[in-house]
Amino acid sequence: EPTYEDLTSTSCLPYLDAVVKEGLRMYPTSTHNARVPSEDVFPLEIPVRSPSGDLIRELLVSAGQVRAFSIYFWVDGDTFKPERWIEPDGLPPKDKLQMGWSNLLTFNAGPRQCLG
Repeated sequence: EPTYEDLTSTSCLPYLDAVVKEGLRMYPTSTHNARVPSEDVFPLEIPVRSPSGDLIRELLVSAGQVRAFSIYFWVDGDTFKPERWIEPDGLPPKDKLQMGWSNLLTFNAGPRQCLG
């Protein structure tokens, strides 16, 4: 019979924790998010190399214009695979993971992250 500590600790029931994370990953409350930039330049945390070979460090956007983005960034996103949260090589390297609770954007991230 599990105790309260067993149910609240991720180390006691790792597969249950993985199933919950995978369910939240596959079925988030919202599939996209939107932000309104306050400036015309959006700096990139990690520069991106364009097809022409140029290194892009910022994006030009219109201040005040709504920008929407998807929270789905998984290669095999349509596959229910809780093992990805347990196996040593199941997730991408830390520098390639999303922000947010447990590397999920289900609850958003940053100062507007859902606390409930």
